[in-house]
Amino acid sequence: MQAHGIFRQTTLVPVPIISPLFSRHLPTRRNLTVRRLDKLLRTKITAMMATRVAAANCGGGRGGGGYGDDLLGLLLEAWSPERQAGSDDEGTTTTLTTGEVIDECKTFFGAGQETTATLLVWTMFLLSTHPQWQDQVREEVLREFRGGDGDVPNSDTLSRLKLVRTDNHAALHSHDDK
Repeated sequence: MQAHGIFRQTTLVPVPIISPLFSRHLPTRRNLTVRRLDKLLRTKITAMMATRVAAANCGGGRGGGGYGDDLLGLLLEAWSPERQAGSDDEGTTTTLTTGEVIDECKTFFGAGQETTATLLVWTMFLLSTHPQWQDQVREEVLREFRGGDGDVPNSDTLSRLKLVRTDNHAALHSHDDK
């Protein structure tokens, strides 16, 4: 009878619940991996930013001037030290912080990777359901990349793959309908 009373009392002891907001601060294997990868990515982006700023300061900016004509170049224009030194009519600066530039780069990279992965999955699905297209695309790829002599495909070679582009375009539009 005494044992029954002990079990009843133990069921009344509150069990601590860890909030999901707090759990990301615990040193779990997953959290440590995420922190390590985030630090690595931030380090790489910071190094790219430093390279672009150095090139712009030497007058060797990519793509015709400034910090370059890609996403990172546009973000660096908004972050630039020249812009940070200036101010608008109210006396406040409207620039991005270094952390904001890094976070924007990470966001676009992640979004681009997901979009590309989705496009490839839909393309493979469409090719698997249409064997005649699969054969035509295979012939085109083998024709443009003949010999397998170790040449890495570049934008010029890829631009000649008209059926592949058509198939990717069809995959994009069939995915939009879903």
